[in-house]
Amino acid sequence: MPMRRPLVFERERSALLVMLVEHAFEKATRRGITLSLNDQEARMILVRRLIRAIEAGETNIETLEALALRPEMIH
Repeated sequence: MPMRRPLVFERERSALLVMLVEHAFEKATRRGITLSLNDQEARMILVRRLIRAIEAGETNIETLEALALRPEMIH
């Protein structure tokens, strides 16, 4: 079974990820987008989406946020 190399962030990238998650969460809240009834779980959903996009090679902050909030990704 192939092993996936873990994505590791240094301190600055971790801070950027936190900033992206909070900004996306606030934008989702303003737009009335419900990711989960639990705010912590909603943030974790955003983290997973952002990390998936980063692992795919995306680096543009605006694109990352747009991918995190894509309607077809919201359940």
